[in-house]
Amino acid sequence: MQPDITQIAPNDIWIVHRDAKYFIRYDAGAHQHIWREDEITAHDAQQILAAAPSTVMPVIIKVLRQIQQQQQQAGVSRPQSNWQRDTKNAL
Repeated sequence: MQPDITQIAPNDIWIVHRDAKYFIRYDAGAHQHIWREDEITAHDAQQILAAAPSTVMPVIIKVLRQIQQQQQQAGVSRPQSNWQRDTKNAL
């Protein structure tokens, strides 16, 4: 079954719904691409998807900060890629 993928335009941020779970896919790199796909709650996904384009970024930033805090608590000091873009299918 194909995942349901919604791009949060115009940013390179996607919400992916796959196997009854939600993920946020984003580029975590500052000077190079570090693609990540991290699990988020259904509540967070729905907040992002329901937000108006003019108000979505604060919601995304809150979710990404939570992910960053979880990674730091797990001892990860720098983001590492955990997702590779599928160049054949674009997403």
